[in-house]
Amino acid sequence: MQFTAVGLDFEGRAVPITPTWSAVSGGGTIGTTGIFTAGTAPGTFAGTVVATSGDLSGIATVAVVPGPLASNTVLPNPATMAIGTTQQFTAVGKDATGNVV
Repeated sequence: MQFTAVGLDFEGRAVPITPTWSAVSGGGTIGTTGIFTAGTAPGTFAGTVVATSGDLSGIATVAVVPGPLASNTVLPNPATMAIGTTQQFTAVGKDATGNVV
């Protein structure tokens, strides 16, 4: 995801800035041009992206969500049961990087 930082003067007019980007609090990494790469752990990461220009900084929160379903496993497998008994099964869906969906 591409992040953009906009500098504003005291009257709210845009002024050119060249921010320094950093990622804190987990969630992923950010490059020098503001392109964020999400990590593999889903969650909401408050104040993760920081853009700094001079003495001023702006922050953004990032929500990392699992990708689309890539696999579905039913457990137990195999199941051996006596006639007339019951068995609880569980389905576990995961995305391509192994996060539970």
